[in-house]
Amino acid sequence: MGIRKRLGGAAVASALCLLFLVSVLISGCGQPTQNSGLPVKMRLGLQPGPQSTLIWVAQKQGFFKKHGLDVTLRQYDVGFHAVRGLGAGETDVATGTEFAFISNAFSNPDLRVVASIAEGDTTSIVARRNRGIGSAADLAGKRVAVTPGVINQFYLGKFLTLNGIDQKDITTVNMDEASAKKAVEDGTVDAAVLFEPDVQDAKNALGSNGYAINVQSGQDFFWLLGSTTSYINANKEAVKRLLAAMIDAQRFTEANPAKARKDMQTGSGLSAAYARYIWPKFAFEVALPQSLVLAMEDEARWTVQNSLFGAKVVPDYLNSIYQEGLRQVDPQSVTIY
Repeated sequence: MGIRKRLGGAAVASALCLLFLVSVLISGCGQPTQNSGLPVKMRLGLQPGPQSTLIWVAQKQGFFKKHGLDVTLRQYDVGFHAVRGLGAGETDVATGTEFAFISNAFSNPDLRVVASIAEGDTTSIVARRNRGIGSAADLAGKRVAVTPGVINQFYLGKFLTLNGIDQKDITTVNMDEASAKKAVEDGTVDAAVLFEPDVQDAKNALGSNGYAINVQSGQDFFWLLGSTTSYINANKEAVKRLLAAMIDAQRFTEANPAKARKDMQTGSGLSAAYARYIWPKFAFEVALPQSLVLAMEDEARWTVQNSLFGAKVVPDYLNSIYQEGLRQVDPQSVTIY
């Protein structure tokens, strides 16, 4: 028997009202839907490139607008500077690796991670063969350029340890990414730790004289969205809308990888050939996994051991991750315990 036949008219009406209320409550707890009224303005700082694919997709496919956001993108050369821009009040939300957040957070504990939107393996040491470098061991005694504050600094340190080379056995030359690439190309340094696409650019410039060594040692970096506690507390609905747009972008990317790659290529100004080359090196997922916490702790211990950024102790990073927003939008994507 159906419910309408078992119940009287009044009971049926009550049951329908209850079902309506439950449906309203459920819809209010999931992703924000298309919003009416004026969009919320948000300034988002990012390093252009494949790591920011979900942002490019959300912009190109109208997901920011769908969720009631008016997002202004501000580009930075590296994630470290984008995250630093949060503390300077230049942006409301920014992208960067977990190490970029760690290195900035020691001086700005107000920083908070909102979600990871990609994981990638795109960092290599590009070295000059004419300086006698043909293996990892040959880096000893050489001048190696690296950008302080970015995850390349951490990867270099761990790579040296894994290959039995003391940090003191190389001369580390601190410079920004663009200068590091130029320095290895013109021979000012013997090698440089670079992100893609600078890895490919430097190898092409050096030709047969170039030698590249993957430096991540199997440890992917997380590409994070982050903000500050003060902004999040005052704009929780805006953060929730941003995460909903990222979830839409992830689903679009999974269903339409060629279109998403084109959005990334256009947004980042990359060639089609390079976009095809770099695409498999990333996994695009909106998440807050336990592995992120473990990576942050590992990198913070290394930072403390090497007396960088004024680090004295390893913080409790559970306090540095804003879980509430993503738990409301997509609970299964949060696996932190």
